[in-house]
Amino acid sequence: MNRIWEGEGIGYEYVRREVIKPYLFQCDHILDIHSTTALSVPMTVSCRIHSLARRVLSDMLVTYQIENIWEFVIGKTLMEFHNDIKPDGVAFAVECGSHRSPTAGDIAYENTLRFLSYFWLISYVFTQEHVPTVLSVIRVYKAPDIWPIEYLYTDQPESFQKIPPHTQVARFQGEDIFSPNEETYILMPTPYARYIGDSVMYFTREILE
Repeated sequence: MNRIWEGEGIGYEYVRREVIKPYLFQCDHILDIHSTTALSVPMTVSCRIHSLARRVLSDMLVTYQIENIWEFVIGKTLMEFHNDIKPDGVAFAVECGSHRSPTAGDIAYENTLRFLSYFWLISYVFTQEHVPTVLSVIRVYKAPDIWPIEYLYTDQPESFQKIPPHTQVARFQGEDIFSPNEETYILMPTPYARYIGDSVMYFTREILE
């Protein structure tokens, strides 16, 4: 459902989209809660970062800000749709860790409280002295779209594992897949893809300011 915010289609997800859509036109800001297949530290995925969004992100319980991943995602996402209709609003997704992580729910809850409290929708007091977060910015530059896939660089793929140049990371139907020509982070690896042409991992680099 996250990637069907343009065009026509059939099925339950498209029916729900039309039910939800009127509410999106009324929302100034959106926080979209997600979790990942592979193990991962919390990260935020944003379309448009303006000054207000940057201030809100500094209050969130996340480690990385993922930039430009939308260029490699098939279909229009909920965040992109909301950015189009509310360009001055704050809209971002937070990946709160792995589906299997016992802390993912706590991180989702904590980030929801922080997001709502920023806009004074609830009263919330940080449980410890709060220092605004300075996020590491990660930029995607390649996304293999082969599946199913056999990972070779590790038995347990995990986001933000650092991979040396030319590392054999996977094999698909006898074809070997190597990391690019520079040190690379593997982002959001998954053993399967549910959409035709969907990416099974992202190759990324950290932006040093």
